[in-house]
Amino acid sequence: MAKKNDLASALMGVAQNSKDYSKTVAQKEPVPSVTPEDMVNNEFKVDPHYQTLFVMDLEDAPKEWNKYPRIKDVNPDKYVELKSDIAANGLHEAIRVWHTKGKYMIISGHNRKDILVELLKEYPEEKDKYNSVRCYVFEENEVDEKAVRREIHATNIHRDMADIDKRTQMEILDDKIDLLMDNKTPKGENVIMLAEKMGIKKSKLYDLLTIRKDLLPELKELYFSSKLSARAAVKVASLSTTVQKYICDKYLNKINTESVKEMPKEIFGKGVSDGVKEAELDAYFNKQKEKKVLKKVSVSIPPEREDEFNKLVEKWLKGEINI
Repeated sequence: MAKKNDLASALMGVAQNSKDYSKTVAQKEPVPSVTPEDMVNNEFKVDPHYQTLFVMDLEDAPKEWNKYPRIKDVNPDKYVELKSDIAANGLHEAIRVWHTKGKYMIISGHNRKDILVELLKEYPEEKDKYNSVRCYVFEENEVDEKAVRREIHATNIHRDMADIDKRTQMEILDDKIDLLMDNKTPKGENVIMLAEKMGIKKSKLYDLLTIRKDLLPELKELYFSSKLSARAAVKVASLSTTVQKYICDKYLNKINTESVKEMPKEIFGKGVSDGVKEAELDAYFNKQKEKKVLKKVSVSIPPEREDEFNKLVEKWLKGEINI
């Protein structure tokens, strides 16, 4: 099993590669102030990448490329704030698109496009204000699919991971490693910077990387559905593949955060063999089954008859007498 540091530090390279790659494409530029002298045929002279496009001509990137949820779906308050700002002041930053196969596909600016479309519907009398949008356009031969997908991640590095569900977080993590590290997780320098850019604590990133690499798919599903907390999932991920398969075969429907928390320490001991761990699992779950069979009953009796009562109950439980 790979060490946590190896797993966690791997994405340091992801962050650096993403940062370096952004420099090689084009820096995100604010929408510049326009004067008649700056325009030729209604387009910017300063940089041919800038074009004025109709907002309805902009198409979303494929969902398998852009796994980040819309802000309005995960943070409505932030969306309303952004919408109010755009309605009052217009776009502060050009939407970045890829002109490919005759279409204009959004690289960054999906939320801004949504807002402009909404404003068009809400204020049709201001059609001219919201219908045309300044875009930074990459032509077909300037970038490729892999480059665009990398750039989507780079332009979403500020997103709050707490707003994103567990399954999607893992898919984003998988995609970053696949695109930027060729699915490798070599040793790196320091994970702090990456954790900060992902908007999560360093310990959280350690957990995500461990769950991603070491937890079997069936057990990952328990994590995605919140039946296993991150801490419990990491604990189970520390077990060998053999023991995890044993759990999946015999106790998958009984595994949850509470059951993992109550398991004997021997099950997770480093020097304990898989066979012993499996036996400990059997003993633990058999004991849990016995606990469920028993039911606690309260009975009020005279104090002086307590011993007599206890003896009678003991004989009854053994089947020696009928009551």
